[in-house]
Amino acid sequence: AQFNMEELLLVAWASLVAVNAQKHDFYSSVHNAVAAHLGRLYLCSSVVTTTTLRSVIRHVWALKFAGLPHRSSTLAVCHVARIAGVALDDLEGTALSSDRGGQEATNPGTSANGFSNPSKPQPQVHAELCDRLVVSKPVGWEVHDRHSARQLSTWLQTMFGHSLPILFNADYTYGFLHRLDVPCSGLILAAKSYEAYFDLQVQLASGRVARDYTILCHGWVPPCLTNIVANVYCWQDRQTFSGGQGKPSWTQVKASMHLCSVQQALSLVSVQIQTGRRHQIRSHFSYIGHATVCDGKYTAATTQ
Repeated sequence: AQFNMEELLLVAWASLVAVNAQKHDFYSSVHNAVAAHLGRLYLCSSVVTTTTLRSVIRHVWALKFAGLPHRSSTLAVCHVARIAGVALDDLEGTALSSDRGGQEATNPGTSANGFSNPSKPQPQVHAELCDRLVVSKPVGWEVHDRHSARQLSTWLQTMFGHSLPILFNADYTYGFLHRLDVPCSGLILAAKSYEAYFDLQVQLASGRVARDYTILCHGWVPPCLTNIVANVYCWQDRQTFSGGQGKPSWTQVKASMHLCSVQQALSLVSVQIQTGRRHQIRSHFSYIGHATVCDGKYTAATTQ
């Protein structure tokens, strides 16, 4: 039977959950068929639908997550993603400019938008290229989910205006490649064009871009703990629960320092996530009994 790309990707996902999938000829056959489809798209320079493109990017991630070879698929997806991104930029009239390249961003907030508050840290552009940038997100700012007044997406929209349509497009997460929770601070990667957005998505999926975090959590995390592998389930788009049902999730950890006082013990931990589930770090550390400090959602009231 002949399968289209979407059907093949569904079969590929199903085969990846099998035990020792790498050893099964069935998976190899499915992957070869997916690679053949990608090769034809590569040679024909075809513009694929966004749904198909997202599916093949997830396929690259699944290969990486399972520890299977993915270089050939990644190269083909990079080419297909670039074609799709360029087509969307042409369709929506993206107007990239290098006038601001490398310059520190001024704070675009005004009292009308609720951004200006000298007593609280403001976002800053940490690094910028003509088609992508890295933004420093302070504590108390939300990336784009519209649950709080201070939105990083609105901040960027005010800065660049309507010359960058992706910053106003919720279907493409307003150009952001990932998120940080409101109580957290750190660097956020964002795209100023659809071409850059898909390129960065492929890099994230294939492991070419790593996300490193430093957290302070309750208790003494044992130095021998290096991985937390537990499914994460998101309940009604609010709190997440680790263990049991949910999406496969993997957090790599390294205890860097232990602190103690008369009343409590704490650990400073370096973290790298191999998946990007909602509240993954907070949920995983709560699951192993080392909830993050000052976390009202995942820490018991007696230990906050």
